[in-house]
Amino acid sequence: MITTYKAAPDIDVLTSSFPIPGFGLVPINAFVLHGPEPLLVDTGAVIEREEFMTALRSVLDPADLKWIWLTHTDFDHIGALPALLAENTELRIITTFLGVGIMSLTAPLPMDRVHLLNPGQKITRRRPHTHRRQTTRIRQPFDNRLPRRQVRGALQLRLLRGTPVSSARERG
Repeated sequence: MITTYKAAPDIDVLTSSFPIPGFGLVPINAFVLHGPEPLLVDTGAVIEREEFMTALRSVLDPADLKWIWLTHTDFDHIGALPALLAENTELRIITTFLGVGIMSLTAPLPMDRVHLLNPGQKITRRRPHTHRRQTTRIRQPFDNRLPRRQVRGALQLRLLRGTPVSSARERG
């Protein structure tokens, strides 16, 4: 069950959790940052796609969204992405080079709608009353994927050369 609450006057949180039997719950959160250019941070879990869209509509019309920020491309962050892109043809996606690469393996992103924002880079969005809000992409404190240092360079090189990603993984 997805619930919503206001974290601040211009920020709504869409939250749920997924049970891992014997271990507890995995929290799943998405954030709507309201303003002249509304931004959605992550798009919920794949298995909750329809419920996520209903919860999102309770705080914002998806047609009003200008940006989606994919913090990373795990299945608990990309659930409603295809539905949102289909429903809103003006919607732009903020993600990393690695995010584009991973999404390309299953559901390629429309590159004309992608804004790459890698760790340390910033994007500035307008806020109400002409204030500006800077958003900075930071590296996650941990990652459950393969060691980035070894894989990132190989994946980037393989993607740029058009070599299948599986051959990069085979070499480790």
